Amino acid sequence: MEDLRFSVDRALCLGCGSCVRDCPLHVLRLDTVPVVQDGHRCIACQHCLAICPDGALSIFDKVPQNSEKLGKSFPSAKSMECLIKGRRSVRSYLPDNVPRSLIKSLLQGIDYAPTAENRRELVFSLIADRERQRSFLARLMKTFAAFLETSQLPENLRFMGRFLELYRRQGVDILFRGAPHLIIASAPENALAPKTDCVIALSYFELLAPTLGLGSVWCELGRVMIEKILPELKKDLGIPPGYAVNGIIAFGYPAVAYCRTVQREKSQVVIYPAAAPGTSREGDPTSG
Repeated sequence: MEDLRFSVDRALCLGCGSCVRDCPLHVLRLDTVPVVQDGHRCIACQHCLAICPDGALSIFDKVPQNSEKLGKSFPSAKSMECLIKGRRSVRSYLPDNVPRSLIKSLLQGIDYAPTAENRRELVFSLIADRERQRSFLARLMKTFAAFLETSQLPENLRFMGRFLELYRRQGVDILFRGAPHLIIASAPENALAPKTDCVIALSYFELLAPTLGLGSVWCELGRVMIEKILPELKKDLGIPPGYAVNGIIAFGYPAVAYCRTVQREKSQVVIYPAAAPGTSREGDPTSG
């Protein structure tokens, strides 16, 4: 990347070199003020813009004053811990559409999720209206029924045939749990970390959702249905050729309210270098 549109306000720059030291790929060097030395290496991470204490630096024509100042604006560790512990996979939703303005606020989370090499090649397909969601589900089930008439599911997916029966007989939506909205994350199949990039972005999305009064649930079975069984539906979802669906989240206003966190067992953590099985290590930070 060569055209960085990089500039420094010399009246503001103190020449501290923070931007030069923090640049992941050594794009900058300090010459009284920072200058570009290897622009082709830049991955557009904007670390230089973010770290400048005086707002003296601009890259890609970004105006520093348009960025939010951080200071002490992060939530407390206790608040963040409560959010992580308290989020639930919501499987019961009110029929109301979420206002577009609220969805727009929610989507900001995915804009700031990291991707491998900062490629930012993900595509997010959004169903932002309950009636369109119902229409999409009906089409998906109709296409699935046609598939089952001519093909057989792999043995490990044959249980999914039951979903069609439940939908036809009782109107039960196992895939998306009756949520009015979907967000579907896809990435180029040849990307460095396509699954990881999509999962991180959707994790940002689902953690922001409860702060806006919304619930969400991961829809892995829906992902398998679209990606593995009915890939012809990807075109209508705006998913480009060569892209794979790597995650789906259904969301909306929850019809349930949870009153407390659950209580999980501790995860298995191995401290490097790993101790032999059955032995303990003095000073293990996860013990006690």
